[in-house]
Amino acid sequence: MLKEEVEIDGVEEIKISPAGNVILPISRKLVLTELTERTCKWPIGDPMKDDFHFCGCESADTSPYCSYHAKMAYQPVGERRKAANSAAR
Repeated sequence: MLKEEVEIDGVEEIKISPAGNVILPISRKLVLTELTERTCKWPIGDPMKDDFHFCGCESADTSPYCSYHAKMAYQPVGERRKAANSAAR
């Protein structure tokens, strides 16, 4: 049987530094039954664990998320393409 040798490229390390003007919201730690149309539905934690919860901060009428989590969920198309191209290399 022939042994096939596979060459593996090195992993490119990407350093991410958060913007200095970001304010993290304090989660209200709501469970599913406590959510309303005006609360942030961003899931936090592992759904299979007891400490799983949702952000619960106030959300805009047009979004299921608070302003902080909306920025994480809805990235500009250019940024998504840039991230996808970096990952493909």
